[in-house]
Amino acid sequence: MFIKLFNKFIWSTPALLACLLFSACGSDSTSSPASNTEAILSGESISGVSQKGPFVKGSTVKLYELDEELHQTGVHYSTTIDNDEGKYHIDSVVLSKPYAWMIVNGYFLNEHTGEKSTKEITLNGLVKVEKNKDININVLSHLAFNRINYLVQQGLSIGEAQKQAEAEVLKAFGFEADETSFDNMNIFANNEGDAKLLAISLILLKRSDDYDSDNAFAQTIDRMAQITYDLETDGTWDDDSLKEKIKHELYYFADDNNLDNESDLAKTRKNIETMTTKPIPNFEKYIKKFMSPDTVWGSCSKENEIQKNIYNYRNICQNSIWTPYKGFRDVGDPIVVDTTGKYGTLIDSRNGNIYKTLTLVLDNGDSMTWMAENLEFGRKYKHTSVYDNTLDEETEYLDDIDAKEICPEGWHISSTKEWNEMHNIAKANNQYGELLFYQGEGYDGYLDNEGNFFPSTYVMSKESEYPEELYLDVYNADGSYSIYGYEPAYVRCIKDYKEKEPAGSQKYGHFIDERDGQIYKTIDIKLSDGTTATWMASLLEYEGPTTTDSKVQHYPGHGRTYTYKQILNKPDDADTTELYPIFFSIEKGEKVQGICPNNYHIPNYQEWNKLLEITASDSTIKELLLYPQSIFNKTTNSRYTPYDLKYNFNVTGEYNREQNVGTKWVVLAILPPFASTLINEGLILQANERFRIDPFALRCVKD
Repeated sequence: MFIKLFNKFIWSTPALLACLLFSACGSDSTSSPASNTEAILSGESISGVSQKGPFVKGSTVKLYELDEELHQTGVHYSTTIDNDEGKYHIDSVVLSKPYAWMIVNGYFLNEHTGEKSTKEITLNGLVKVEKNKDININVLSHLAFNRINYLVQQGLSIGEAQKQAEAEVLKAFGFEADETSFDNMNIFANNEGDAKLLAISLILLKRSDDYDSDNAFAQTIDRMAQITYDLETDGTWDDDSLKEKIKHELYYFADDNNLDNESDLAKTRKNIETMTTKPIPNFEKYIKKFMSPDTVWGSCSKENEIQKNIYNYRNICQNSIWTPYKGFRDVGDPIVVDTTGKYGTLIDSRNGNIYKTLTLVLDNGDSMTWMAENLEFGRKYKHTSVYDNTLDEETEYLDDIDAKEICPEGWHISSTKEWNEMHNIAKANNQYGELLFYQGEGYDGYLDNEGNFFPSTYVMSKESEYPEELYLDVYNADGSYSIYGYEPAYVRCIKDYKEKEPAGSQKYGHFIDERDGQIYKTIDIKLSDGTTATWMASLLEYEGPTTTDSKVQHYPGHGRTYTYKQILNKPDDADTTELYPIFFSIEKGEKVQGICPNNYHIPNYQEWNKLLEITASDSTIKELLLYPQSIFNKTTNSRYTPYDLKYNFNVTGEYNREQNVGTKWVVLAILPPFASTLINEGLILQANERFRIDPFALRCVKD
């Protein structure tokens, strides 16, 4: 039986293997056959290419003549490659036997990166020698080498063994047998066999962040050795664990996941094209065929069936091939998606694009209508932020379009809350998920270690350090935040809508602001001390003094935001130091009307804390207060909107204000306009404007 050629880190040593093949160990000098009348070659040359990627200048190629039983005859030749294309040439070759063992050893150009390998590698090939025939040494000739020798020892002729072994090697990767023998294949040729060679060479190449790192190189050698051993005695690759591990790595390799939307597979093709002027074969289809779980699971005949591989990743049967699946269905879920009467239609008045829409019903009875297709039908948008120092404002752009204006009229980019609500419905009912994102369309196929695909879709996120600000973020198919949030992503719009009033809306009261006739909702709240406070449930809309601050907004019927000077009913040019006594008096409990309606005042921190205390234990009161504010947020879809009660304007003292009464220093924290202001007996000693976070919405409390 043939002796195994490899260990974990180095490949065959030619001189030693020559001895193992039952031949005397001679030098590299050439020996002549006994009779020139039997010669296969009589002084002709042998040439060809040696390839993992192409072997580079300085690599060695050796040839050992073999008899019919694969014993060495003592005739051998060697040469050194003098180019970086893997081409070799051996002159004046005299052989009496038609078969030879060829070995190439040296550095090679990494097919994936195009860079020179960091370590040498050795490949073997059992080849048939003929006049005027190029002989190539490659990964496939190497994988078949042990198997051919084994079959010869079992009684097959070399020709029969070679044909059988080559068919078995290709079948191990899920490919059909090829008419071209391995020693005639070339990664720079354009036949189907050449495509299979290049595909398998790339399949076995371990990639890493440092593609030619020692660890990745060692793993490449190790997995080739394992496959060679596995094939040797029965011609099958039985190690499904290794096979699935390699497939898992290829998910990263073959999918689009880069900023320029170009997969690593596409970049590999470009690198290979730089190595030659010849056309490169369509190796990609064979890599994708190998990735199909079909090669492990058997036939795939039930269209749209879902199965999971050993890594728990879902795959779907499409066109009789298993392909990675990223939708909402799971194993055992209904295959057919009922679309009858489900879709509506949106016509974008800006360009006439027609989109399918889908209306979802929430648990509370509210409905939300989503685009069932991505904006511009799968186009990805790049995100940029532009900060204006003068206006102290940052604007979010998608491909140079203001994010607030990118959706059709009457539609907007969803908020985090809306996205999660949609996703929860889709998870609970996979039919909704399939109707919105058919078989995962709309999500990229980049698979992370937890099985999430990303980047996905832009949403307006409020999860920043300053919760009153909105940013564009990217969310994954599972609803989680994508760490690749700055990469190009899709835009999926949701229709502007008005939520139903929450339970308990009969508790709302109303009053009319006599200054402008605006009607506001109010709510009477019984406090923990037994008293009752009447708060505005609606956000104030009264037009304050003129301001140059471009961030203030007004949406009639919903609310308005103000600067702190406007809230105090002061002009833009009011002296800041003159405003501190007003804040100080509010903090001490004085009722200051500011911009509030008659008989209402700006809340101080004591009043605000009592309100927050009630809303912490009474969700109905909290929802009644937040409901008008949530409508304002959905309408504006802007960074500069409040999203929780505590981010409405109020004047608040230090957290332990009561404990510090009587001390010399009093800290007055005003949100906004300043993080802190130091006051001594009413005199301003220090003001810090570094953390200004206005404008704010305002709800007033009744005197």
